[in-house]
Amino acid sequence: MNKFFLPFLMGLLLSGYSQAQQVDMGPDSTFRPTLAQVDSISKTRPVVFSNKGCGRCTTAKNLLTTNQIPFVVVDLGIPENRSLMYSIAQRAAGSSLKGIHYPVVVYKTETQYGQSDLNEFLTTITKAYQTEQAEPAKKTE
Repeated sequence: MNKFFLPFLMGLLLSGYSQAQQVDMGPDSTFRPTLAQVDSISKTRPVVFSNKGCGRCTTAKNLLTTNQIPFVVVDLGIPENRSLMYSIAQRAAGSSLKGIHYPVVVYKTETQYGQSDLNEFLTTITKAYQTEQAEPAKKTE
C-alpha cells in the first residue's frame, strides 16, 4: 500500500469522518493495529476482526453498512492481527477463553467474540450508535 495513502486513511478514521463507510485493510496491507489503537478507534466506531471467506463476517459488515455505521475492518490474514484478536477476546472473557467465532467485533467497552448472538449484539450497537448520533442533533436545536 502506498506509504502516503495509509496516513491519509488513518487521519480520516481518527477525525471521525461522517460518511458511513467500511475501511478495509486487505491482506497485502501493512495495517497492524495495536491494542491501544483498537481501543481508541472503537470509542467512535466498531472494529471488526474479519477473516476472508467468513459468512458471519460478511453478515456483520453488511448490517453495519446497511445501517450507515462507519467501521474498521482488521484483516485476520495478518498473523499479528490474529494474535491481537485473541488478546482482545481473552480480555473480554476475563479468565479462560473457551472459543471464538468470527467476527470479533469491538465497540466502546463491548466485545463480541461468539459468546452471544451476533445479530443481537449488532442490533444493540446499532441502536447505541444511532442514539449517540441523534443526541448532538438535539443539543444544537
